[in-house]
Amino acid sequence: MTRPTTPTASEDHSAPVPFTQAPPAAIYEMRMLSTAAEREEAAALVQDRQRWLTLHGLPVPARADIPAQFREAQTMPAGLFEDGRLLACMIPEHDPDLGWARVRPSSSKASTPCPASPTTSPA
Repeated sequence: MTRPTTPTASEDHSAPVPFTQAPPAAIYEMRMLSTAAEREEAAALVQDRQRWLTLHGLPVPARADIPAQFREAQTMPAGLFEDGRLLACMIPEHDPDLGWARVRPSSSKASTPCPASPTTSPA
């Protein structure tokens, strides 16, 4: 009986094989939902999550019809997408106390000086 010979390390001329290759990076995008189809997809996603909570005996936190709010044209829902697929959605609430979309007044020379800046009085 003869055994096939295996090449030794000095005889092996094959190219080295990397142990692991880095997986392709996922591309995430957070943006406003702009089409009726995206809004409908978000409403379906919310309904699915609510159904999952109910099936597992967990409380559904919202009392309002949240899926219907995603379908309304006047709401401005946002979605988290991975490679074009909707993963999560929300309806941001703009709170004036947070300063969202607050317009800064234009600066003028008559404004109050910054406390850290030195002021001089006329002599």
